Amino acid sequence: MGKKHKVYQSLLRRPSFFRSDREMTMLLLCVSGTIAIFCMSLPIFVINALLSALCYFLLYTCTKNDLIIRKLYLRNIKYKPYYAGRAFLHSKNHKLPR
Repeated sequence: MGKKHKVYQSLLRRPSFFRSDREMTMLLLCVSGTIAIFCMSLPIFVINALLSALCYFLLYTCTKNDLIIRKLYLRNIKYKPYYAGRAFLHSKNHKLPR
């Protein structure tokens, strides 16, 4: 009866990769790696590395504030027409998109 449950560490971790959003970081790595492979010149490689570092810093900053900000933003865009700002529910300009 006094048996303790094991708590697995992976269940407690946030879905992050390199301390930022997993999907966005993987996409950033794929895009920057593809650009580096196909361009094969030193100036483009340096510019790509600087832009990738800047984008990673922005991803890290966004994740530090809120990990699921991307999902909330996409959900906001999806449902924005249904919750348009209006004076009250029964106003004359109340129209739902079809």
